[in-house]
Amino acid sequence: MKVYIFVILTNTWNNAQQKRCLTQLNNYNLLYRYYQKQNLIICLIPTGFNDAPQTICNQLAEQLKINNLSLQDFKVIYSPSHSPGANWLNQNITHTQTLSENMGVYGENIINGKIDFLNNLDPLIIIFTLKFSNVDYPEWHKAINSNKATFYDDNLNVFQPINDADKEKIRIAEFKVDNNYTVLFIKENDYDGAKNKKDETKNGINNLLSRILEKWGNSVNKEDIYVAVHALSDYAKDGDVDGFKKEFKDQVNSICNFHHTDDEPLYKQFCGKEGALIKFFEELNKSDGSNKAEDLCNDLIKLIIKISGKDIRDISLLKHQIINYLEPLRVDIDGLIDKNFENKYWDEVSKYWTGEKVEEIFKNVNRVIDDFVAKKNSKKEIKDFVENIKHRINEVEDLFRVSELLNALKNNDKKTAQSICNLHSNIYKKWMDGLISEFENMKSNLE
Repeated sequence: MKVYIFVILTNTWNNAQQKRCLTQLNNYNLLYRYYQKQNLIICLIPTGFNDAPQTICNQLAEQLKINNLSLQDFKVIYSPSHSPGANWLNQNITHTQTLSENMGVYGENIINGKIDFLNNLDPLIIIFTLKFSNVDYPEWHKAINSNKATFYDDNLNVFQPINDADKEKIRIAEFKVDNNYTVLFIKENDYDGAKNKKDETKNGINNLLSRILEKWGNSVNKEDIYVAVHALSDYAKDGDVDGFKKEFKDQVNSICNFHHTDDEPLYKQFCGKEGALIKFFEELNKSDGSNKAEDLCNDLIKLIIKISGKDIRDISLLKHQIINYLEPLRVDIDGLIDKNFENKYWDEVSKYWTGEKVEEIFKNVNRVIDDFVAKKNSKKEIKDFVENIKHRINEVEDLFRVSELLNALKNNDKKTAQSICNLHSNIYKKWMDGLISEFENMKSNLE
């Protein structure tokens, strides 16, 4: 049994109630229609509806005389402007967020008795991975040895492998999870993205993903398609990660680039030895009724979304660390300008910053940048950006004579410091604002 709960605007719900096109559940603000042959119940609730889910489940079961109906059969479909109460978004109930305009269409279809659109509601998870060591890359081996999979060859035709030689021909392993999720595991081998290769299969996965989306994605909302690619820079056409993301950004919800390494916590959670991918297969193969593969599908989606924004978070963290070191200098220099370099205040500031203090600031900033470069498996665009930031900080551009000001401060040279600030107001702040602006521009480019 599947129970779909659609959240619609209160006015729309009131109109549906007045038309009596669906049945109201006792005195609850819930309208339903039971499709017995399809083993399906479709419900409409108004925004903010927050009656206890278990009570609603019990009432439906009693009214329709359905045994063993449970909240695990429920799925809530909502949008930011069509949202139920908090009780219906708890972790024990499957819920899917879509676009607000979709919700209006869904409500109208349900009221008019049209349910073909339900085929579009089940999320599609697409995972490109490498057939390699069973120890280092176990997910492909688990996929092709699972009795729950449907297999496809290079032409995306279904076939049943009989022996190990046939298994070599598998390109895609498809898993249907409780009729709510489709998960595809795609073998990347032979689709490397090196330039100047005439063989199409040697020029990246772009065309392969297009064919997959045409076959599996046409009936699925863009907002419900999630793509994860192992080592995307190796398998995107011509190694162009940005081009790959731009090509498919209007066809899918999220695209993430993952690696089999424990150095990055999100990668570890996604594909580590105890990560979501491995747990997915463990749950999928259980036969004791405790299958939680659907929960793992939700985990995979959340991780794909998180990893897809990892570059932005990394850049944000680096900016935060650098600014934290540079900010104390800005505060003191702004204070000197505000107080017109009065002697008492100058004595306090120069006493603190005279000597090695300024150098310590920039040593710490360089250490943070070097750690970032050493630990992050970043693409060329980010590495080039970080190198530019490092150059800007270490050279401390003379456009605003910032380096002269810092030297004057650490050498207790009030006359030079005041002269520079008189000629160039807010000099250090402008220099810092320029750094911050570069970070923000980079984040915009990554979105």
